[in-house]
Amino acid sequence: MSIKEKITESIQRIYQLALNRNTKLTRDFYRENKDPDLDVSEHMIINEYGSWSEALKTAFNIVEDEEDNTYDYNPDHLDPDYELVKKTTRKGMYKVLVIPDVHIPFHSKKALDCVIRIAEAYGPDEVIQLGDLCDFYKISKYTKDPRRGESVQKELDKAYKLLKLIKKRSGATRATFLEGNHEFRLHKYICTQAPGFSDMRALNLESLLQLKDAGWDYVPQHQFYQINNVHFTHGEFVSTHSSQKHVASYDETIVHGHTHRIACNMVKFLNRTLEGWELGCLASLKVAQEYQKSANWQHGCGTVDIYNDQYWIRPHHIRDGCVSWNGRVIEGSNEDPIPS
Repeated sequence: MSIKEKITESIQRIYQLALNRNTKLTRDFYRENKDPDLDVSEHMIINEYGSWSEALKTAFNIVEDEEDNTYDYNPDHLDPDYELVKKTTRKGMYKVLVIPDVHIPFHSKKALDCVIRIAEAYGPDEVIQLGDLCDFYKISKYTKDPRRGESVQKELDKAYKLLKLIKKRSGATRATFLEGNHEFRLHKYICTQAPGFSDMRALNLESLLQLKDAGWDYVPQHQFYQINNVHFTHGEFVSTHSSQKHVASYDETIVHGHTHRIACNMVKFLNRTLEGWELGCLASLKVAQEYQKSANWQHGCGTVDIYNDQYWIRPHHIRDGCVSWNGRVIEGSNEDPIPS
């Protein structure tokens, strides 16, 4: 029996078990019920298919409602004024600092401190946070350890303080927050647990994070943010070649987070080259071990110099709490940069 045949048999058996129990085939359900005799790990599935959702699609010709891999529900499309891309145009040299997934309160203190120091040294015109600033562990649909994480309010308070700190320390005149799939957990939780409150303005993410007070603009999860010829988004795909898939799907240069790794894909066409960039994360690498024993995560951030129609995207890899910046080493502090 080939590896893919083993995977298919394992998934199909557990899928039938899920149906019998009137529940969904989530990754948690698979982990809890996989057959040890088949020795089919989730890591093996990801290696063969690129992602959990791709494996399910292959086994059943369906797309699984999987929070971490797909955008399964998009309420913005119900709005006749909804636009897929929020576009802005800047003239001359325009410097952008891009901050990927932080996952408060599971962030790396040293890596986050490195990014704040880069922000001071770079002096960007704009800061973009790519989403998953908060983790919202307590309202995840997955099995939770009650001893882990913090309350939703504490996460929101820390996120607000960090947004104000980044805006101040960077000196940026503009700041843009892109909603990630972890922030979208809030909307899902309200819709399923308290649907009567789903239209309350006080309970939407923009209000709860006090984004306007912190000086940040808001872009919802299912919308791209475009500056001249560069598109920014949290990210949709977590397969092995996510940056390539984003470029192929949208035929544009895409900068995204979501995968927690640093990678690049460039595609040359007749008269232009498109780029796809993954910029890593700022979540603690210890958290990665809950997903895989050796998950492919890297700490990092990015800078984008935009000059009219031209652009230069640079990732900055933070290794062991240190980053190289203009010929000098910046070492992050062990103290939490988020004010208490």
